[in-house]
Amino acid sequence: MVTALYNSFKKLSLSCLHEDDFSKRINTFGANVIPQQRAKTFLRLMWEALQDLTLIVLIVAAFISLALSLYIKYTPCIYLHDKNNLI
Repeated sequence: MVTALYNSFKKLSLSCLHEDDFSKRINTFGANVIPQQRAKTFLRLMWEALQDLTLIVLIVAAFISLALSLYIKYTPCIYLHDKNNLI
């Protein structure tokens, strides 16, 4: 049974293969190469990254942090009783 299965797939050990066997196998099964894919551009990679929910949340948090820091920096201080007690 093993011999029949072996013969049905026409597998040979590497020591038994000849040049005409290689060309016949290439014609039968095709070349054993991986086709090259077109590389993605940097903008395409950025767009795909922006689809991630985690990154969107981080960007929103960064804008909120920036807005709060600018608001606090340019908001004038209010003095109540003396200049040592700032609000």
